[in-house]
Amino acid sequence: MDPIELLAREDRWQLSAGEGLIFAPPHPLWLAAPAFWDPASHFGDEIGPLFTVAFLDDDGVEVPAHLTMRRWSPAEIAVEYRLANGAKAAEVRTVQPGGVFASEWRLEAPRPTRIHLVAWTAQPHGALDGPMRYDGTVVFRRRASGSAEPYEIALACVGGTTSWALAGSEAAPLYPRWGYTPFAGQWTSDGLPPGEAQIEGGEVMYAAVHRSLFVASEGTSTVFAMRVVATEPVRNAPAAPAGHGSAHSATLGGASRRRWRDYLARVPGFRCSDPYVEHCYWYRWSCLEMLAAGPLGVCEGAGRLHRLTSDAAACHVRELRWMREPDVAREAVRAVFSRVRDDGSIPWQLRGAHAPPATNAFSDWGGAVLALEAAHPDDAFVAETYEVLARHARWIVKHRMSGTGLIEVLRGEVAFDDPDRWRRNSRLCAIDAAVSTYGLLIALGRLALRAQSPQDAPEWDQAATGLAVAVREHMWDAEWKLFRDVHPKTGKRVGPRSAVCFYPYRTDLADARHLAGLETSLLDPDAFWTAFPVATAPANDVRFSRVGARAGVRGAAPFSGPVVPLVNSHLIDALARVARAYAPHLRPHVAHLVSRTIRMFFDGADPVRIGSHEYYDPLEGRASAHRWASDSTHSWVIDAVVQYVAGVRPHDGGLTIDPMPFGLELVDLSGVRVRGHTVDVRIEGDRVMATIDGSARAGRLGVPMEISM
Repeated sequence: MDPIELLAREDRWQLSAGEGLIFAPPHPLWLAAPAFWDPASHFGDEIGPLFTVAFLDDDGVEVPAHLTMRRWSPAEIAVEYRLANGAKAAEVRTVQPGGVFASEWRLEAPRPTRIHLVAWTAQPHGALDGPMRYDGTVVFRRRASGSAEPYEIALACVGGTTSWALAGSEAAPLYPRWGYTPFAGQWTSDGLPPGEAQIEGGEVMYAAVHRSLFVASEGTSTVFAMRVVATEPVRNAPAAPAGHGSAHSATLGGASRRRWRDYLARVPGFRCSDPYVEHCYWYRWSCLEMLAAGPLGVCEGAGRLHRLTSDAAACHVRELRWMREPDVAREAVRAVFSRVRDDGSIPWQLRGAHAPPATNAFSDWGGAVLALEAAHPDDAFVAETYEVLARHARWIVKHRMSGTGLIEVLRGEVAFDDPDRWRRNSRLCAIDAAVSTYGLLIALGRLALRAQSPQDAPEWDQAATGLAVAVREHMWDAEWKLFRDVHPKTGKRVGPRSAVCFYPYRTDLADARHLAGLETSLLDPDAFWTAFPVATAPANDVRFSRVGARAGVRGAAPFSGPVVPLVNSHLIDALARVARAYAPHLRPHVAHLVSRTIRMFFDGADPVRIGSHEYYDPLEGRASAHRWASDSTHSWVIDAVVQYVAGVRPHDGGLTIDPMPFGLELVDLSGVRVRGHTVDVRIEGDRVMATIDGSARAGRLGVPMEISM
């Protein structure tokens, strides 16, 4: 099975070389136009338009091109055109390392003819930082929306140009229409009209490079490319691969595929008799690579790479720990931890946009680091991260622990480290903040010993015990049979029922005494356990809205009903912990929640049309397609597949193989690296076969297989 071919489809367009610069416009308008006219993104900066390609005859008259096919894979967009003169043009669009957007062409004609290809761009003068110039390559600097720092940009024809031109224009639409350019109607016998080698006048600045091709039935090729660089000077124009002109030689599209195959070879192989589960597994890996930047770009969805956010990165670490080497996951941790202040507080920018409104999401890093260490233990890395986690935990205990012993946060979307706003705004002792902080304290108690700080362990154990007592005493509502938020001044439980109320079940804050609350509330099909669980607010509540509307206004990231994938990831882990610890009859519910969450990501019944949106309709599974985030990685789905479908669960003592009952004919996970060992798991019906470093062990579904490591 080739995952690249598995993921191929006609209705996607996102491309990346895994360096942070991506072509993933949230609402593209010009995909039918050659090359890349819609904007690219780089950490929230929107850069566009890029460039397009026009076809001209010997008289400079445009030859219309009709798009006949477009096919996407993570490696490239392949497009075919039928030209009005009978020629065929095949384009491969790729994003190459170094910030290069490449448009690779191969043309064939039924009879020998000359076709002129012109790659051109139009840039608003107000965005430019200095003049456009030509020195063998069109070069200019421009500012992106969202950033004052200019980008260095170069447009070139690989292998050299036949002619080139620069021009300015008064008001003109920024459309990829050759007829709108100042060059249309100025064609000469030598090609583009000669002009100045530098120009900076006009409201819109145009630049073009031209390549003349003699096309016959055997075909001919050329490549145009634009390089976009954030900080370093523009280098020479991209060089063509050796022998590029040959129909059978290496291509930029081929190079992109090789890079993607190399990347996918670094993750465990996976096959499954459920096509939705199998497709979702590979799709999520493609998203993680698409959004990578350096060691890792922390992102909230394809289409717009955002500021570094803590909760998104924590989700990524839980996924990336399953790569065969842990380096990428560790770099993701370092990228976030480097932003923690000396006093242990964190910049407000690190707070994720899609966490529940009251959360202190950074505290979830205790669980993320423990998960990574369970699969790839490393004492040096533990020592490195322990200091940062300890600093932040002490800040929380000092500044955010209320008199009740619970954790206070601000209500709403405000900066929780701003002292003035902290004094002015109403506060809340929130369940999710308590659970994440408790997880952080538990993690620090375990990590202190390995970080050569055993003297700290009693501090963390005492703090965790105190918080646990406060949660059980103040947050558990025996009448509602739910954990609830608490008002920090009155000590009263407040707020409606919410899916976040079940977060304590992820930990030992909840035990068998609280099981009835989980079963009667979470698993109630009239409340949270909807057709696509879990609704963030109960469906039988008068305030419930399947699209998150309040007073008829649809919300941006609502928690008043729609399913939020991040919340589901928490609840999958919560149900699984309860099922393993004291309620094995809930194991089928774990499988159901994982299956329905994955199924929700697909558009209808098509096992190819997958996306990952911010939220979903809990009754019909419809995605929030109006939002820009179509590939949000704000959850951990690969982790759910590995842990619960294949049953691979590493821990300090070794490894447990314990798949949940999905009722699948086949599950085959291969090449998982756990604690320095290679693990394969194959499930056929109720038979489980685990192979550790080539040594096989057989078991049965429902009977955990314990392996010491």
